[in-house]
Amino acid sequence: MTLVQFSAVDREYGAEKILEDISFALQESDKVGLIGVNGCGKTTLIKTIMDKYIGKEHLEKGSISLQKNLSIGYLSQNVSLNYENSIIQEMELLFSHIESIKAELKTVENDITSGREETLQRHGELISKLEFLEGFDYHYKIDQVLFGIGFVKDELSKKIEVLSGGEKNRVALAKILLSNPDLLILDEPTNHLDITGIEWLEEYLVKFNKAILVVSHDRYFLDRVTNKTFEIENRKLCSYNGNFSKFVELKREKILSHERAFEKQQKEIKATEAYILKYKAGIKSKQARGRSKQLARLERIDKVYNQDNISKFRFEIRRVPTDKIFQLEKFTLFGGKKLLAKHISFSIYNGERVGILGKNGTGKSTLLKYFENPLLSEELILGSNLEIGYFDQNHTNLDFSSTVYNELRYNFPLNEEQIRSILSNFLFEEGDLSKKISVLSGGERAKLSLIKLSLQKPNVLVLDEPTNHLDIYSKEILIDSLLDYEGTLVVVSHDRYFLQTLVDKMLIIQDERVTIFDGDFEAYKASEKRVEVQNSDKEEQVLNYQETKALKNRSVSLEKKVAKGEERITELESEKQVLENLYEDAGRKNEVSKLLSLQEAIATLESSILEAFDEWETLLSEFESLKS
Repeated sequence: MTLVQFSAVDREYGAEKILEDISFALQESDKVGLIGVNGCGKTTLIKTIMDKYIGKEHLEKGSISLQKNLSIGYLSQNVSLNYENSIIQEMELLFSHIESIKAELKTVENDITSGREETLQRHGELISKLEFLEGFDYHYKIDQVLFGIGFVKDELSKKIEVLSGGEKNRVALAKILLSNPDLLILDEPTNHLDITGIEWLEEYLVKFNKAILVVSHDRYFLDRVTNKTFEIENRKLCSYNGNFSKFVELKREKILSHERAFEKQQKEIKATEAYILKYKAGIKSKQARGRSKQLARLERIDKVYNQDNISKFRFEIRRVPTDKIFQLEKFTLFGGKKLLAKHISFSIYNGERVGILGKNGTGKSTLLKYFENPLLSEELILGSNLEIGYFDQNHTNLDFSSTVYNELRYNFPLNEEQIRSILSNFLFEEGDLSKKISVLSGGERAKLSLIKLSLQKPNVLVLDEPTNHLDIYSKEILIDSLLDYEGTLVVVSHDRYFLQTLVDKMLIIQDERVTIFDGDFEAYKASEKRVEVQNSDKEEQVLNYQETKALKNRSVSLEKKVAKGEERITELESEKQVLENLYEDAGRKNEVSKLLSLQEAIATLESSILEAFDEWETLLSEFESLKS
């Protein structure tokens, strides 16, 4: 079933066309990854869907249709929450209709002793409705989602107004997931999640049985979650069946096919131009004029934009440092007054590529700050000839009042041609050079910060989430550049592809300790999995012993209860026999009042016998099952 249909849609911003002739259909089984360079129109496409959804559609050309009664859950980069609520209150708002049903059910249950048929019927209806809505366990669902994306129980009563920006984004994500819409639209959902949270979200979305449209620059995430890829390039949208890895394969084939067609046409054009030039004034001038007209009408194939052809961005070093770069001995890490980790001891050597891993709030960025500014701690021993380059998420190395071009012109001895070449290599276009840094997107600021960092030529790079907000193409350029870097790399990142490609040593912050793992990211995850399996096996062994003991105890208990049940039934039947004898005697004597009293007592006793028999039968069944 088609949920969203675009037909030849154009969108403009001012005089600039952002999207052109966009056509696609989004089906209820689609899980689509929406990709493209920063500024290509991904957000505009999503906004166009949402404008149609809320009735504010404005199109320059084309049409959009949505399935009737379609529900959309949209996670944007600008969250919308009630800051007066606590986290748990914000989640409970989604289930207010269930609380209304529960309130009515409570009223009906208070009146159920009346025995009225309509009351009993309404009670059954409400129970069925709650079961259908899974209303008896929605608090479990809330906890499952909030804990999955990194919150802990003690945080759920926090007011939203006191949360950090990242925490607010996580609350918004939880709220969207719990709303269970027909179409889930997520714009960079993995930002502000640690690796554990990202892996949980992947599992959640893989099992999500409705449509998804997700903007993400996380290759692993797209590969795991999506079954279709929409790429926006040069204002056009092209659809590919398959996840991101399949898209890369299909796109490469498409580019090669396009390049062959372009080269073939260019040869034909040159041959035709040569013919026209040779015969335009001779005996074949008529044929030459005919070919000239054909050439004028020819629909020319554009030269393809091939990401693989972009010049490599370079990180160079000015001088070589000593072998040992950093050494920490019995260091204690605090975040304000909070103890984050203690007894930290390790060394980092020249040329090593170290990734710092840990859940949100464990102190990754705090530890990184000590490498950026070693004077913060006496326990940190430095090597010689160090030139440290630090990348922070807030881009404090940029002058926001400057333009992109002037930021390089006034800080480095470069001429205009060099500046334009450097910016072009990191996908800055001609029109971007005169932009104020204050109006740049997060991805554009990150790219400019990395360019400035490379021009400083540090021999140690300390990077805090360098891929946040970078599009996939910019990430590839950065990764290629860092692969050739000859200095030392220390990085905090939740991008698993980035870590796997670049890092060969891990510092893991967990349970107030820092442990070292020598190996790449996937080797670390494999070792972590082995530990989980070993712990699970140990737990299972303990559980098997405890279960066996519990089952044995339960069997002995059931055997006693079955015997007591039989005795109870025998006693009740004996009592019934006595009453039946009295009833016969009263009948012979025609004692009407006594007959009525005995009849009521016998009926009550029969009911007790039936209940006792049912209970005995249940116990016997369980006992025989345990014995077998």
